[in-house]
Amino acid sequence: SDLILDGRTRTVAHDVASVTVIGPTAMIADAASTAVFVLGPREGLQLCARLGVEAFIVSPDLQMVATPGMYSDYHLAVPRIPIDGRAPVLPHT
Repeated sequence: SDLILDGRTRTVAHDVASVTVIGPTAMIADAASTAVFVLGPREGLQLCARLGVEAFIVSPDLQMVATPGMYSDYHLAVPRIPIDGRAPVLPHT
């Protein structure tokens, strides 16, 4: 989004096109989604794990990743990409 700036670089955050975060409150989900936009998919997933929130992230080239809870609680037809960066694991059907 052209509306979210990365405070580290003072430039527009450009590694994420869309983020959906589910958290215990709207305020936490909103803050986490903004942080994920800035951090990018991989670091964003790590942050979500630390915060205990669930997220679905879409990159500008339409690659989709999500936290494990999004796969277990919702039907997502996208491959799993582990936080540690190893090869993707396809979701159970």
